[in-house]
Amino acid sequence: MRFTVLSVFAISAAGAALAQDMHQHEAHVHGTGALDIAVEGKNILMELRAPGADIVGFEHPARDVEDKAAVALALNLLSNPGDLFVLDVAAGCDFVAAEAELHGKTSEDDAHDEGEGEENEHAHEEGAGEHSEFHAEYVLICERIDRLETVSLNYFKAFERAQALEVQAISDKGSFGAELTRDAPVLKLEGRI
Repeated sequence: MRFTVLSVFAISAAGAALAQDMHQHEAHVHGTGALDIAVEGKNILMELRAPGADIVGFEHPARDVEDKAAVALALNLLSNPGDLFVLDVAAGCDFVAAEAELHGKTSEDDAHDEGEGEENEHAHEEGAGEHSEFHAEYVLICERIDRLETVSLNYFKAFERAQALEVQAISDKGSFGAELTRDAPVLKLEGRI
């Protein structure tokens, strides 16, 4: 996906540096995810990161059928950005790429670790140091980006445990941050991109 995203458009050096800095300094907080947005010309790259607890209700590796089904459903929802983000129709935006992944230990990692001996027994108890995170990337092209004034999120409706998204955005007009919540799910972009 990264090659595809970069072949669609190149993010400015400042945008890439900001995104890297934001990603390195994030705290893993349940209830709060992150949405990074980079705008260049008509192109928008969005990166969404959220703790597993916000998306599926747990952070341990998917161990049973129900856990695996919850992860599969979440990845399917995250792979369909048109269901999560509502953009101004006048801007003529189309999602041209979307990818969602789960980062963190997998059930296969857990099974491998169990065979390592008794010294690791307590390190692998459920929840001990396990922090899975969902990560999704979206690429949009907007024919009239100057008409993109708001982005409304259905994200909070799709994921009932999610409480907030910390937004960091950068464009040729500068950078800004915002916090979107279940009670205030609309990102105001007018004059910022």
